[in-house]
Amino acid sequence: MKKGGNEFNITITFTRRKKTRPQKCTLDFRKRKMTIEIVRSIASPDEKRRLEIFKRSNGTYGFEDMKNGEEESGWFPVGSYSIGIFSSEEEALNEAKERVQWLAAHQGPSR
Repeated sequence: MKKGGNEFNITITFTRRKKTRPQKCTLDFRKRKMTIEIVRSIASPDEKRRLEIFKRSNGTYGFEDMKNGEEESGWFPVGSYSIGIFSSEEEALNEAKERVQWLAAHQGPSR
């Protein structure tokens, strides 16, 4: 698999009865833009972490654990949880409570 910019070139091999021939397929992720909207944000007691629950433009929900990197870097994700797909805000929050340690210990106020 070759990576170039926003394109990934993948070679797929189709098998036909007695012949095998490679086919090329280009996936362009620029055509699949998805926006998100933060629907809930919960801060840790020391306010150095926060959980963001978001809604994607396709109607699914997700969450991410964010850490404050102070002035120079701002907030950044620390858990790679945003790949999870949930059908509701409540479902995303329940999963976050199971996976994000500080949130399980303290359910802070929504912002």
